Amino acid sequence: MQKNIEKTARDINNYRKKTLFYKNARTGFSEILKYYKNKYEDYTLLIPGFIGYSPNEGSGIYDPIIDNNIKHVFYSVDERINIDMEDYKKCIKAAQNKIILLIVHYFGYVDPNINEIIKIANENNANIIEDCAHALYTDYIDQKCGKFSDFSIYSLHKMLPYKEGGMVRINNKDILLKESEEFYNIIEYDLKEIANVRKKNALIIENELQNVNGIKLLRKSYEYNGQTPQTYPILIENKDKNAMYHILNTNGFGVVSLYHTMIEKLTKPEYKIANEISKKILNLPVHQDIQKEELTEMCKEIKRLIEEWKMSNKVSIVTLDEKEKWNEIVRGFENYDVFYLAEYAQAFKLHGDGIPILFYYNDGKTKAINVIMKRDIAELEYFKDIIKRNEYYDVTSPYGYGGFIIEGKSYKKVNKEYTKYCKRNNIVCEFVRFHLLEHYEKKYNGKVENIKHNIIRSLNMSPDEMLMDFEHKVRKNLKKANKNGLQIEVDTEGKSLESFLDIYYKTMDRNDAKQTYYFSQEFFDILNLMKDNVVYFNVIYDGKVIATELVIYSKNNCYSYLGGTLNEYFDLRPNDFLKYEIIKWAYKNKIKNFILGGGYGNDDDGIYKYKKSFAPNGVCDFYIGKMIFNKKIYNKLVKIRKEQKKLDNNFFPLYRS
Repeated sequence: MQKNIEKTARDINNYRKKTLFYKNARTGFSEILKYYKNKYEDYTLLIPGFIGYSPNEGSGIYDPIIDNNIKHVFYSVDERINIDMEDYKKCIKAAQNKIILLIVHYFGYVDPNINEIIKIANENNANIIEDCAHALYTDYIDQKCGKFSDFSIYSLHKMLPYKEGGMVRINNKDILLKESEEFYNIIEYDLKEIANVRKKNALIIENELQNVNGIKLLRKSYEYNGQTPQTYPILIENKDKNAMYHILNTNGFGVVSLYHTMIEKLTKPEYKIANEISKKILNLPVHQDIQKEELTEMCKEIKRLIEEWKMSNKVSIVTLDEKEKWNEIVRGFENYDVFYLAEYAQAFKLHGDGIPILFYYNDGKTKAINVIMKRDIAELEYFKDIIKRNEYYDVTSPYGYGGFIIEGKSYKKVNKEYTKYCKRNNIVCEFVRFHLLEHYEKKYNGKVENIKHNIIRSLNMSPDEMLMDFEHKVRKNLKKANKNGLQIEVDTEGKSLESFLDIYYKTMDRNDAKQTYYFSQEFFDILNLMKDNVVYFNVIYDGKVIATELVIYSKNNCYSYLGGTLNEYFDLRPNDFLKYEIIKWAYKNKIKNFILGGGYGNDDDGIYKYKKSFAPNGVCDFYIGKMIFNKKIYNKLVKIRKEQKKLDNNFFPLYRS
C-alpha cells in the first residue's frame, strides 16, 4: 500500500466549521431564516415563549421572524425559563410541515433537558438553530452547547468589549450561507480566562444572595456546573423590580432586565409564567471587567433595598392587571369616589394619558389611596432622540379630581412613603387636581394653587326646597321646559350611548373643542363597565333625544361629567330641565352632593355662571398641586426645551409646555 502522508494538513474542510460575521446577531439570524425559506417551501419555526422587546432596539429574535414572514409557533417555558417539555412535545406533534427548532441558551446556560429536547427533534426530522447569543463561552470553552444544530448564533458585543458584532457558525458542512464582509478577531482575547472570571463572579453573587428572603436564584452553579454566564439572573419576589433596577443603575451598578417587556403576542394569558418572570427578573453583571469588591458592594446594596422594603411593606402598588384587587381596595374606603376605580383609570389609559397605578398605604391605623397616571417622558416628540425610554417619568392624577384619600391621622407617613416611591421609580414630578371634598391640598408637601372655583350642589334639602334655592331664571326655565312637554329618560345600562355620542360630538364641534375632548366610543364602553357608577340622562322631545348627560357617581357624590344639547332645541330649555332631573334622581338615591364643576376659564364665563345658578351658595375652591421629586433632572429637561422654544412659565411641568 502506497503511503501518502503530507507534512502538514491540506484539507481545508476537514474539522472546519465555517464562521461568518455580521454587524449584529439578528442580521445573521435573518440570513439563516432566508436559507431555510429557500430550501423548504413550507416550514414552521418553533420558538420559545420568552422573547423580549425594547422600544429602542426592538427584538433581536422576533424582528427577523416578522421581517421574513416566517410561520412560527411558541412553545412555553417553565418558572426557571427552561423548556416546558409537555408543551414542547405538543408543538412538535401538532406541526403539519417541516419543523425548524430554535433553542435559546438564556444567560449562557443550557437547558437541563437538552439531550431529550434534541432526541425528540431528531426523531421528528427537525432542523435545529441554537441561539448562543449569551453562550459564547459555554460553547467555545465549556463545550456544553453549539454542537446540536445546523447553525449557532452569537452576539459578540454582549460577551466581548465590542460596540457591535454578531457571528454565525455553520455546523453542517453541506450548508452554504451568503458571505459577509464583517470580521471580528475573537481569538485575540483569552476566552478561557474570561470564562473563568465570569464563573467566579457568578459564584460571588450566588454566595452573597442565596439566603436572602425575597430573592430567587434562577441559575445555581451546582445545577448548571461548568457553564459560563452572560449575566446572573435573579427574581425579585413580591417587590418592585423596576424600582430596584433604577436604584441600582443610578448608584452605578449596571444591571439589566432580560426581559422587562414581552413581545405583544406573549402578553396573552396562556403565557402567564413568562409574563410573571418578566415582572420580576433582574440580570446582574458578571463580566470580566468587574472586581470582587464591586460585586460585594452591589449585593450589599441589593440586600439593603430588600430589607428596607420589608420595613415599608405598608405600601402596595396595584396595576390594571389586578383590577378586582384594585376596586376591592378602593371600595373599602368610606369616602371612595368614582375617579379612583380601575375602569375609570383604564379608560384614560386608552385615551393616551399614561399607565394607571393605584398607590395603597395601610399601616393598620392609617390607610390611603392615590391613583396616578405614569407617563414616559421620552415618549414626548421633542425628547424622542434625547432621552432613553423607560428612564424618566412624570405622573398626573386622572382627568377629574384626585390626590390622596386618607382614613386615619398619619398623613405625614403617607406622604413620606409616596415620595420615596416616586424617587425610587425615577418619577421626576407630579401634577394633581385635588378632590374638592377630601381637602388633601392642606396636607400636600408640594406647591398648592387655587386656580378657580367649582360648584357643588348640596343635596341636604328636598327637591322642592332646592328648587327655591335656585336662581330665579332657573325656575323660569324649568316652567318653560315643563310647558313644552319635555320628558326625562334614565339609562343605567348605556343603551343610549349612540345618541349620546351623536349629540356630544356635535356639541364639541359647535364649541370648537380641543381634540383631547373627543373621547372614543371605546372610552365610553370602558366607563360603562362601572355598572353601579354610571348613568345617562336623556331629555326627550317629540320622541327624540335633544339633550343628554353622562353622570358618574359614587355613594356620596355624583358628577355632571360629559354631555351636550342639539342647538336647535335650546329655546325649549332642556339643559335646566336636565340638571334638575339629575338632582332629583341623586336625592332619591341618597347621594349627598352633585358636583357641577367649573367654567372654562375664570368665574366670569357663562358656563360657570350657569352652573352657579343651581347652587348660589355652593361655590368651592378648586386646587391643583405641583411637586418636583428630582430637581436636577427636571431642570435638565427644562433647559433642553428652552433651547427648542419659548415656554409658558405658567404651565407645569414646564418642559411639557
